[in-house]
Amino acid sequence: MKARTLLYSLLAGTVLVVFIGHSDIADNVGGIGYLAIKPLVKGGNAIAGRLAEGFVGCFANARYLLETNRQLRRQNEALQTALIMYEVAYLDNINLRKMMDLSIPAKATIYTTVVGRDGQVMYIDKGYEKGVRADQVVVSSEGAVVGRVIAVYPTGAKVMGVTDERSYVGAIVSKDRHPCVMHGTGEGKAELLYLPIESTAAAGSGVLTSGIGGIYPHGLMLGRIVSIAEDKHTMMKRAVVASASRPELLKEVMVLRR
Repeated sequence: MKARTLLYSLLAGTVLVVFIGHSDIADNVGGIGYLAIKPLVKGGNAIAGRLAEGFVGCFANARYLLETNRQLRRQNEALQTALIMYEVAYLDNINLRKMMDLSIPAKATIYTTVVGRDGQVMYIDKGYEKGVRADQVVVSSEGAVVGRVIAVYPTGAKVMGVTDERSYVGAIVSKDRHPCVMHGTGEGKAELLYLPIESTAAAGSGVLTSGIGGIYPHGLMLGRIVSIAEDKHTMMKRAVVASASRPELLKEVMVLRR
């Protein structure tokens, strides 16, 4: 506290001396008095000059640091953008490799690109001219069921996802092979209907196509059960299933020839 008080007193005295040295008061001070304070005036001018230089230097340094920070931020943003582009390219490459490594014969598939979405419906860039037909099954690069073709055009087609509310697929639970029906409920989810109450299906159990109905072949992956409950009124179990294909994230899919 004493040191701070002394510093404030020194600064106040310096300012006062400088003020006197630059005002008309100096002209009215007697010769002896002026000679007495003249060294203080010069000293005050010198201190004031150094303080001014210090303030200017600090301001310049602050501007330099601010501009340097802005440049570093721009460089960081550019690097983050480049990293995102690299990751996207890397994931696309993995998907293409998976599509090439599938056990499904290449002649039995038509590789297509997703060009649009409307809820649980997607549009692909291959159509009648490339061999796409209605009711053909569409799968992801991992072989999980995406849905089936419901409309075909010369150079494109419309695919209804298995989680669409209009979708019904014959299914079985991988754990005990009990037959049931998977009905889409939207938002990437579906439910199992007519699952016997004695079924040992549980959360985490896989759900596969049963082959019943003539559209979906037997044994394709549909999804996994995320919750299950008993309905005492119908003596059946009802399970919620998450789709294995994640259609909202797909960029490439395959159409299986019949």
